Amino acid sequence: MDLSGAIHSGCRVRGDSHTESVWCQMTNEAKANAQIGRQLRLWRVQRNISLEAATADLSVYYQQVQRFEEGKGLSAARLRDLCRLYRIRPDDALNLRLLVDGDVPDLSLVAIKIAVAYDRLKDLKIRKIVELLMLH
Repeated sequence: MDLSGAIHSGCRVRGDSHTESVWCQMTNEAKANAQIGRQLRLWRVQRNISLEAATADLSVYYQQVQRFEEGKGLSAARLRDLCRLYRIRPDDALNLRLLVDGDVPDLSLVAIKIAVAYDRLKDLKIRKIVELLMLH
């Protein structure tokens, strides 16, 4: 049984050669990478930077930026480039409190845009109406 793909995807092999099995409990490293990737996506959307603009700035393919936002293939040099593009400090991108306090929610693009739009609302009456709508 070839389990090499499982190991690279964050899964681990359990058992001996007769009873090999795979369980996909993500390793701590994979969890941390996924959280950083979700945070990178959130920052990109909050700053209204399209995938196309990010790929042009970073000189990479569209799919590579998507992989970075999944927490895959992200080197220290590339993280530095993303921090420059998103105008954040590298230590904010690696905030250990973020990794300890809980996961960055895996939200859809629409949900992120709604949250950003709500955050930008200045009129308190409209904010209250939106809050009431969210309760129903």
